[in-house]
Amino acid sequence: MKPNFYASVCHYGVHGGAVKLTDDYFMFGTQKIIIKAEFRRLKIAYNSIKNIEYWYALFFPIVKISLLDGRKYNFIIFNIKRFQRLIEEKMALNNKREL
Repeated sequence: MKPNFYASVCHYGVHGGAVKLTDDYFMFGTQKIIIKAEFRRLKIAYNSIKNIEYWYALFFPIVKISLLDGRKYNFIIFNIKRFQRLIEEKMALNNKREL
């Protein structure tokens, strides 16, 4: 089962979509045509993630993903505690497979 979360990417506004955590990737998808194509089907390999930060802005749960190449993505992800637990588990498993 692939965990799914209601989410929005924060890029020149807030654009709704969904996050899916697969065994190897963090994936964000939306069907909005007003957003850059890069964000419509965003796929980030766990091994390219430098760090993840979590906080709340007002009552919105924010997740900031920083990549090794310097890119940064901000998301509003609901059920943030479950998301944090699952992505950390998947990243740890992915790191073990690489060793």
